[in-house]
Amino acid sequence: MKMLLFLFFVLLFSQNIFSQDAREVDAMLAFKHRESNILLRFKENTPVETKEMIFQKLGAVSSKEYQVVADLYLVTLPARADLKESLLWLRENEEVLYSEPNYIRKLHKEPNDTLYQELWGMKKIKAPSSWDISTQSDMIVGVIDSGIVYDHEDLAGNIWVNTDELNGIAGQDDDGNGYVDDIYGYDFANGDSNPTDDDSYHGTHIAGIIGALGNNNKGVAGVCWSVKIMALKTHVNNEGTVAHIIDAIQYAVKKGARVLNMSYGQNSFSQSEKDAIKEVNKKSVACIASAGNESSDNDITPVYPASYSLVNLIAVAASDETDKLAYFSNFGAKSVHLLAPGEGIFSTIGGGYEAKNGTSMAAPHVTGSVALLYHRFPRLTPEQILGKILRNVTKLENGRQNTISNGQINLLNAMNDDEEVTDDYKSGGGGSGCSSSHNSNSINVYNIIPYAILLFLFLWKKR
Repeated sequence: MKMLLFLFFVLLFSQNIFSQDAREVDAMLAFKHRESNILLRFKENTPVETKEMIFQKLGAVSSKEYQVVADLYLVTLPARADLKESLLWLRENEEVLYSEPNYIRKLHKEPNDTLYQELWGMKKIKAPSSWDISTQSDMIVGVIDSGIVYDHEDLAGNIWVNTDELNGIAGQDDDGNGYVDDIYGYDFANGDSNPTDDDSYHGTHIAGIIGALGNNNKGVAGVCWSVKIMALKTHVNNEGTVAHIIDAIQYAVKKGARVLNMSYGQNSFSQSEKDAIKEVNKKSVACIASAGNESSDNDITPVYPASYSLVNLIAVAASDETDKLAYFSNFGAKSVHLLAPGEGIFSTIGGGYEAKNGTSMAAPHVTGSVALLYHRFPRLTPEQILGKILRNVTKLENGRQNTISNGQINLLNAMNDDEEVTDDYKSGGGGSGCSSSHNSNSINVYNIIPYAILLFLFLWKKR
């Protein structure tokens, strides 16, 4: 009888643990992802032989190592592989820090609404007065998006150019970065060197807000009249993967980008994506993310990457022309930092100009501002630049507090602020759900089973 009770206890305990892991993996797979991919990070100092053994047991078709995050790999599984079983198996492996699906990130596209055919947003952030101080930045700004129409009449002069490839031999990797003929950036979504925007012109519109040529008697003017905009195409038909986003981040930082615009997101937490953004802070790279267009509270329902709690990332909500939160904009008193104009924003598209709405349009107002501030205060860290922006916002009196700063970006105030940044703005970002429920960095629950059995035997014997 005692033996039966013992076996029943062990089976029940084990089943609860196994089902918990299965539930957590099911929760991960509930978000849209690529069926054949796993983002896998090993623990530090894991031997190469051990990594290869794990790849073999997974039946990996290929494995690509990232440099931006140590020991992080994109693993491609065979077409018929069971992704759930592979993730469950990896959880049992002591050498694995974490593993997760290759989540899909969607562009924060604009709702269909009336267009305002004017640059009211620049006036709201006090850009015209700021231009009396400076209109240019020598920073490289990466736009991780649907690509950029880099030969647009109002953008061509401000597009970043990889001179090694431009002056090199066609068909060769002249700068040795692993990409051939990447003159204006790279198309990670299609795996080619032409990062043009042939989709929705989402990325082209964002590029124009950041840095359309100013004072050239054409079209519009960006926040920066002179800047270097790098085209990083990760999305096609509104969708891009975390793996391609990490590729873009790694590429941009290697090529000297200091500011990254991220006007996309989804509710799925990705430890790999968070690690990549965290790592580039070491290179003084600031990341600006749009909060989302679902009219929801990011404190309750996080949107990533905007909701990662990181000192080099700032989350941006959208305001309308009356200085109120735009009706479509996400918000968060604890997780979204500030507002910027995002409704009826006129900017560049393929073959011309158009007004669009969305937090995607709000984020580049901040991105362009960060580029100007980096130029004016070159010794500041991303955290200090973002802190300078946050303490100089224009406080909004209408409505409840819906961001950390309860204000809208004021570029003029930030440009005129010569005082040292001492206020703590680290509490921003993240909201609820910042930690990963599927992070294998915690103790592996399977290891508990032997100790539980020993404890049971001890207590049984004592009786």
